[in-house]
Amino acid sequence: KDGIIWFLESFALNTADVYSALWEMKESGYFKYTSGFIFGKPAICENEYNISYEETLKDALGDLHVPVIYIMSSPTTLTKRLKTT
Repeated sequence: KDGIIWFLESFALNTADVYSALWEMKESGYFKYTSGFIFGKPAICENEYNISYEETLKDALGDLHVPVIYIMSSPTTLTKRLKTT
């Protein structure tokens, strides 16, 4: 499917701020024609409310049913794709 593939960086946002920013963009219609997401490795990402970065992305974007790929900081796992069903 044609559409936009977003490449986003959160740099030093905590998980609550990441969720809030993605929710606002989604509600404003920015993701209407989205085909997928790629997230760069966050430099500093504190887990607010015991919610991981992965859970935050799933909660914010899961209902779009598009691929979400994010770059991990672990040398053994460089990238990971979230299952969106």
